[in-house]
Amino acid sequence: MSESLPYFESIRLARRKKGWSQRELAKQLRVGETTIRAWEKGRHRPSLALQPSLESVLGISLCQDTSCLS
Repeated sequence: MSESLPYFESIRLARRKKGWSQRELAKQLRVGETTIRAWEKGRHRPSLALQPSLESVLGISLCQDTSCLS
């Protein structure tokens, strides 16, 4: 993903590229579907605890340093 994209767009684009629904991504991460929806709308950010799993599952890097999601 491009570094210029906001985190929520990166999440949405990576999920769609994998062909997954929000429900499928939520199951992968063991979070609620509403959590994925909130991330993708930019209302909430993934916690630092979930960030490594999210990046691994989607095959993306949300930021170069941990401060971007804190």
